[in-house]
Amino acid sequence: MTITNSTNTNVYASLQAPAPALERTSLKDQATSLLREYIVKGKLPSGSRLIERELAEWLGVSRMPVHDALVQLEKEGLVVTRPDARYVIDLTRQDLYELFQVRVVLERLAAELAARNSTPDNASQYEQLLKEMKEAVERRDIDAFVDGHMEIHRTIWRQARNPHLQKALDSILGLILMFMARSEYINWDNTLERHGGIIEAIQAGDPDMAGECMTRHIIQSLEHTMQSLD
Repeated sequence: MTITNSTNTNVYASLQAPAPALERTSLKDQATSLLREYIVKGKLPSGSRLIERELAEWLGVSRMPVHDALVQLEKEGLVVTRPDARYVIDLTRQDLYELFQVRVVLERLAAELAARNSTPDNASQYEQLLKEMKEAVERRDIDAFVDGHMEIHRTIWRQARNPHLQKALDSILGLILMFMARSEYINWDNTLERHGGIIEAIQAGDPDMAGECMTRHIIQSLEHTMQSLD
């Protein structure tokens, strides 16, 4: 099948065909997860037109789970509705800056709360996550690097033990991953080192230091991402 974007070019030509099979249970969740992954990793480029009928045909499901999936992805900021159709978000530098304004406040709070909730039981999990991230850096494996990077952040969010804060962070997760996966400029070793510093402060139970380390990390991430867009 062919799914076209606003310029009528084939944007799915490089995608796996047919799509990975979806189980009959939780079709909406599975469709959402798959489409989110394809958007975040650039398999569905920014600006691509998303037509429910064609997506449903490609996924081998009815239009309802596809419709629900697109509604969910719109809530996450990955999809936008225009008069003629839905499209993959095409974010500007201003969008990026505004996203990081929100992210730095939320992530700093998460790091501070995680430090207050630090226990010895968390140490082994962080150690394993840092090990996996280090291995991804050594291999220059962008997918594993992005996944490992964000799993560290998600672990910190969970350790903050504030469901409202985690929900707010989850709502912008897709946009964060989208930028990370598409950035042409990655400071591999420095990013690994910064995460080590954040985790060290959290494990030491030092909220002020944890918050400061996280703030520096987010600001540097913004600077690096801006460089990739120049």
